[in-house]
Amino acid sequence: MLCAGLVSCEINNSSIRPVDSHRLYIYTSDLCNGYVTVPVVVTELLIDLDEYLSKSDDDRESDTLFYGKIEELYDGIYYFNVGSDRKIIGTVDTHGKSLKDKDVMWELADIYLYGFTESQLATTSYEYNLPEYTQIINKGDGLWNVRCEDLFDTVMKDAGQTDGRYAWEVQSSGRISSDISSLYAVFSTGDEPLLVKERKTDESKGYLGHSFNGGFNVEFYTAKGLKDWCKLILRPGFAVKYETNK
Repeated sequence: MLCAGLVSCEINNSSIRPVDSHRLYIYTSDLCNGYVTVPVVVTELLIDLDEYLSKSDDDRESDTLFYGKIEELYDGIYYFNVGSDRKIIGTVDTHGKSLKDKDVMWELADIYLYGFTESQLATTSYEYNLPEYTQIINKGDGLWNVRCEDLFDTVMKDAGQTDGRYAWEVQSSGRISSDISSLYAVFSTGDEPLLVKERKTDESKGYLGHSFNGGFNVEFYTAKGLKDWCKLILRPGFAVKYETNK
C-alpha cells in the first residue's frame, strides 16, 4: 500500500537504521502525494476522460490526450495509458454513466502514475498508485470524493480554474497499516483544507507538478502507542517547512 512497507521497515527497525527528522519528512511527503496529489491528478484526468467519451468520433481524433491511448475492455470499462512526462495507466469502470451527473460513482483498478516533476513535495522522479476498488464520486456543486474503504477518504472542492489549471480545496484522512509489523500511520490535512493547484507556465512545458497551501499531518504508532509524528507546512513558491518529534 503505497509506502507502508517502506515506513514500517525503517521505523520499526530503528535500532538497525535510526529514523531521523528528515526521514519522517520524506515519509510524510510520500503520504501527502499519495493521498492528496494523486487523487487530484486522477480526478482531473477522469473528468477529461468523461468529456472525451461524450465526443463524436471526428472530435475524438483531435484529442491528443486520449485518442489511440484508450481501449474499451467491456461495456463501460476502459483501459488507458496516457501522458509522456507524467504517465497515468489504469482501468476504470464507468458503469455506463457520465461523471457529469450528481452521485455517479466510477470505480478504479490498478491506477499507476510515474514520471518527473518539480513539485514542492516530490523529487525529480516519482511512482504512485491508487489501490484497486478506489471510488470517485461526483457529489455535486463542485464537490468530489475519492475514497477506498478502510484506507483513505479524500474530499475535493472545486476552487475554480485559471488559464485551464484546476485548483482544489482538499481534505484527506486515512490510516496505513503494515503487513509485517504492528506499525501504522494516521494522516490528515487537519482542520483546514489544503489548497492544491496545478502548475503550468505554457503548453510546451507540460506538467510541472502542483503548488500547495496548507498543512498535512501524520502520526506513526506501534502497539505501544504513538512513536513519531510529522507536520508539513506548505506555501506556494516556498520550500516545505516541517516539524517532527525528533
